[in-house]
Amino acid sequence: MSEELFQAGEVVSRVKADAKDATLVHVYVGSRKRGSLPAADAERLGVKAGAAWTAELSRACEVAINTRRAVRRATGWLASGELSVAQLRERLQLAGFWEVVIDATIGKLAGTFAQRDGRAAEASLQKLIRRLPASTQRMHDVLESKGIGDDDAAAAIAEATGGESDESLARRAAFRVFEGLPKALPPEAAWRRVLAALGRRGFGEDVAFEAARAVLGEPPEGAERGGQAEELDAPVEGDEAEDGGELDDA
Repeated sequence: MSEELFQAGEVVSRVKADAKDATLVHVYVGSRKRGSLPAADAERLGVKAGAAWTAELSRACEVAINTRRAVRRATGWLASGELSVAQLRERLQLAGFWEVVIDATIGKLAGTFAQRDGRAAEASLQKLIRRLPASTQRMHDVLESKGIGDDDAAAAIAEATGGESDESLARRAAFRVFEGLPKALPPEAAWRRVLAALGRRGFGEDVAFEAARAVLGEPPEGAERGGQAEELDAPVEGDEAEDGGELDDA
């Protein structure tokens, strides 16, 4: 706690409401403004003329000051891109803000709709599927890695897929990859590339195999359902360039 804010034995001389923000009050000791805090906190602490300037009151003012700073910082981050609540919390922690300040900041931003997991989820999925469709499990994994809650994740996935099944998504992805392949590529190589791309998009072996067959026709001799397995350990994020080469955005 700042020694400047708290000095034992001081007495509040007056409490003044903020001229622009009715939820905020300023606390004076003598002629000097010693701090500001939410009016609700001031009422809870019994802040009025003649009351003692206590350590608890000083702490409440420090929290209020730092919350305003944190809100300004967070608003700047949100203006440059979508963040989940978990990501925002992590950034504020790294910036050195107290947990009580972080909780208050997130509450303020959520209350004014300046920060919502739903928007962050939608933005993440738009980035993921802008080149190729991905499986619903892949979408869920991406959102989970960003700290998106289950309800927001489910809503974003439903919006992104429009209720389309993994089988249908895989066929569309296979077709997009096939479109980008060199025309002279041997069938065996085309199958390998399509299966590998579908594996990176999170589609299971059976779904990927059937999608490839729907697009490429019957598999060449030697093509197996497990042919994509070695590709399945790729990171959840990424896949900016698919095996079919540079593809136009969907």
